[in-house]
Amino acid sequence: MAIFYFAMFCLLRSITYVVVDTLYERQPDMSPWQMFFMRSCMGIGIMSLHLNRRIKKETWDSIECRKSGPLAFKTVGGILTNLIQFSVTKFIPATIISIVANLAPIVVLILAFSFLKEKILKFDVAMIVLTLVGIFTIILGGDDENSDKATPNFPIWVIYIVLFFNPFLSAGGTVAMRKMAKSSDAVVSWYLQWGTLIASVCIILAMGESFSIYSAFEFWDWILAFFTGFLSIYSETVRFKALKMHDASALQKLIPLTTMF
Repeated sequence: MAIFYFAMFCLLRSITYVVVDTLYERQPDMSPWQMFFMRSCMGIGIMSLHLNRRIKKETWDSIECRKSGPLAFKTVGGILTNLIQFSVTKFIPATIISIVANLAPIVVLILAFSFLKEKILKFDVAMIVLTLVGIFTIILGGDDENSDKATPNFPIWVIYIVLFFNPFLSAGGTVAMRKMAKSSDAVVSWYLQWGTLIASVCIILAMGESFSIYSAFEFWDWILAFFTGFLSIYSETVRFKALKMHDASALQKLIPLTTMF
């Protein structure tokens, strides 16, 4: 079941890229922070309806005090990962973002061996390396010259440098989740949504942006907005379920499925 849940995570994450990219195309004036605010509101609303009266039990009572450190690290790391990953989507093709994200399994192997004392199989390492080589060959052989992505107001290489922090943040979050095996499935998604909401509001206010962008949303924009929240919470939930069942290092060979999907 762990493999199934992790494969579902890869599928949901790849769909998320498409949904967010489509929303940016329909609303080119929307900033990444406005997108995060909207997505977090949708995610919190969906989780509140889903959990209903079980919110306190699932998101508070299930947390062990000694496990609050990994949860805090995962929440902060997850916020930074999402802010980087989906803000650069406006400027960089999704395939390039996915390539960088696929570097995370290698970092996870190192961290899992160092901190979780997991046994690293040669087969897992070989599968990850061979899959990454195949994906890199296919994607790098493509032609991105006709990309219609927006141009940032600063050098593009700055975005690429920031993007390369993501594999390390993502890998750290994966290891942190392995240390929360007794927590409720909803814990990670719940605190990640609230953390992202607070961070996005602070950034919007600091940058002098407004919330009026949502008044320009049409019916299909709101449908896409709903799915950004839906995919955000359930992709993290199924990943957490998988990591509670199986070694992090063994699941990493499935990460390249995100690009393949």
